[in-house]
Amino acid sequence: MKLLLIWLVICVCSFPASLLRGQEDDASDLTKMLKEAQELQKEANQIQKENPPSPDAKKKLAEMEADAKAEAARQEKELGYREPPIHIRPVGETEGAAFVNASAWNDARAAYQRALIERPNSGFPLYGLALVSEKAGDAKTAATQYNAFVAAWQSADPSLPQLAHARAFLADHGTAVGGN
Repeated sequence: MKLLLIWLVICVCSFPASLLRGQEDDASDLTKMLKEAQELQKEANQIQKENPPSPDAKKKLAEMEADAKAEAARQEKELGYREPPIHIRPVGETEGAAFVNASAWNDARAAYQRALIERPNSGFPLYGLALVSEKAGDAKTAATQYNAFVAAWQSADPSLPQLAHARAFLADHGTAVGGN
């Protein structure tokens, strides 16, 4: 049930900004929360197999999921643009990363594509799409997407791990590397 992962993403993105200021990014807590959500998802899937939902329940869950995503996006937009940003990262990028951690490649791809609608040519969702294609075993698409990512971040610090990974992938797959 994707609803639990969506709920986790929304909870993470909805933390008050004042609580996030001045605190280090604690990936271990997020990883722990994601693992707990995955366990809950497994339990929910088992319950769903034993008691399949009615068409009305499926429709209601889809509506709730859409409403939750829309609300998270609305709250993010209300924050406005600030440098430095007062939120961890945009909802679509956070959702994509959560789905990558859950090995849900199709859902991650869709989340990153939605993030690109909000912020066209943004490096983080471009990198996420390439990483999803790589992990899903589609090296040709991953190479094309890593090239787009490297082009978008051509002026970025070349020692950033995302750029290093993208360039290593492209070198290993005999694909030209542009930019830095």
